[in-house]
Amino acid sequence: MASEPSKHEASHTTANHQTVAGAGKGGGIELPDRPNIAAFAVFAVSVAVSVFILVFQDLRNNPLAQVFAGVMMALAVSVILFSVVPSKAPVRAAIGLGGAALFYFLLWPEIEKAIHPPPSTTTVRGSLYYVTAGNDIGLRPVQGAEVRVANTSLKSQQKTGETGDFTIMDAPSDIKELEAFYGGQVYVIQLSKFPATNRYPVIPPNTGGSSNGNDAKLSEGYLVDATLVIRGAYWERKTVSLNDIGVSAPAGNENNRVRACAQPEGEFVVDALREDFHGGIRYSAIAGAGYHDVTMSDGCISVYVDGSQGNAFGTVSGITVALKRLQQNGQCGMSQIEGAKLSYSGVTQIPLNVSSALGPCVGPDLPGQPKWTTTVVFKKPDGSVADTVHLQGFEQAHVLNGTADVWMNSTGLLTVALKHS
Repeated sequence: MASEPSKHEASHTTANHQTVAGAGKGGGIELPDRPNIAAFAVFAVSVAVSVFILVFQDLRNNPLAQVFAGVMMALAVSVILFSVVPSKAPVRAAIGLGGAALFYFLLWPEIEKAIHPPPSTTTVRGSLYYVTAGNDIGLRPVQGAEVRVANTSLKSQQKTGETGDFTIMDAPSDIKELEAFYGGQVYVIQLSKFPATNRYPVIPPNTGGSSNGNDAKLSEGYLVDATLVIRGAYWERKTVSLNDIGVSAPAGNENNRVRACAQPEGEFVVDALREDFHGGIRYSAIAGAGYHDVTMSDGCISVYVDGSQGNAFGTVSGITVALKRLQQNGQCGMSQIEGAKLSYSGVTQIPLNVSSALGPCVGPDLPGQPKWTTTVVFKKPDGSVADTVHLQGFEQAHVLNGTADVWMNSTGLLTVALKHS
């Protein structure tokens, strides 16, 4: 009959339920006898609070709530680590707090980015102008206005100057409205109404501070006559007609062919790049019987017939050839505007028709760039000439005894900046 274990053996057996076998005194690894209900409760509450904050948009967008959610999630991580790490309490506490800190400072920022992706931003640039009547020429810039992104604190780096220009940095890329603060009033700029421009004529004339002492000095005003003349090389183009061509092959003959080619004529060369031509030649009609074929290659039209199966013939009619002759330093064209009004201080922009001025001086086969000359005549209301300036290219010149600058740009926009003090 087995004997009962001694008190020492019983004590040893009980100890084995609390430490790993073979561990020396003080060297055993403590394992929990049962689930830690308190730790589980803290974990569940922490996760629940964080989820609650992330679900509701008002809380999710609140910075303080975001921080609190991160702290609660870090607490949940520390509880998990403290509960599952098989070690003594001080070690588990250190690991739990360290893991929570790593989670909060390394992982939580990335989670926040996923929840709140950083908005895409852009730089908004534009120009603010007064509203003009339909028959006015150019636009009158607004000076001294502040432009803001609607419903935000973002605003232009500085108030608009003589050109009416403004710049707003780091604006949302999906911006829909701007607000112009001027003369104690707010004017809304709905960007959808200006889909192809950043020039915003939205301020009513004679509003707020739009009039100033400078205008009195310009009470007589000026009228501007502007003429843009462009000269350069261009191609004089023409077309010439060729006789119809035809060929036949009697029955039993193998084949026959004929062709017509584009040829230069005097100073005119073949315009091989002319649109709707093939190597500088084209035709309008084909006729024939039996086996016949028409091909085009290297600026030539070829008619082929084969009489081996019976009589055959083919004709091509309406043949034309494209020719061109280079004209050196001729006048390409001209654009004019008369009577543009300058009755205020600031900048006036006067558009001239570049297409009319360039005329035929366009195309990749020209030997050089054309030259622009803009003549600007400043007149007083009585018609007398106050000043005249000839601009070469896109240079800037001083006019009216140095009280104004004038220049032309490549889009044909003539700018006059009056600088009366």
